Amino acid sequence: MKTRDRSARRHHAARRKARVERVLAHLLAGRQGRLRLCVKGVLADTPARCSCWMCANPRRIFGETTIQERRLFATTDDES
Repeated sequence: MKTRDRSARRHHAARRKARVERVLAHLLAGRQGRLRLCVKGVLADTPARCSCWMCANPRRIFGETTIQERRLFATTDDES
């Protein structure tokens, strides 16, 4: 497998930052000036900044099983 080089990482970082800028420009609808570069970088690197019970992983918060585990349990129940 080919490792990603610096140019690929920079390309994807710029792509994510551009997407953040487009989404926030749409959400804010011109109410705010241009975003600072560091803010775009933080939002591009960490899209889920919140860890509240609504945004967090349900497995960690509520102890729910993953879809993969549910499928496994369903197949083992069918075989029994």
